[in-house]
Amino acid sequence: MLLSGEQIKQLRNARRMSQVDLSRATGLSASLISSYEAGTRNVTQEASDKIAIAFNGITPINPAERTQTADLDDDKTLVKMNGIPLMPAEKALLKALAKAMLDQRK
Repeated sequence: MLLSGEQIKQLRNARRMSQVDLSRATGLSASLISSYEAGTRNVTQEASDKIAIAFNGITPINPAERTQTADLDDDKTLVKMNGIPLMPAEKALLKALAKAMLDQRK
């Protein structure tokens, strides 16, 4: 997933990080991060991956295996774990956990 400059800014602010903090975590310059957030430069896939890792400790998706995102609240969304679809009760538990995590951000 390629992050937009606005998404980078929102994620950084939500985690109470400065541009310098994010720079240290990613190895990208603070001025480059500022340019992304201001929309004066386009975010590259490499930079987006570094930022995603810094925010979440996640591994970037292999471009050959990219998937679409969907809203967990959408009843038509099929949620899988290791290729196995979750049952409705499991999906409901996952939604409750995600809601609790989001509520703590407020």
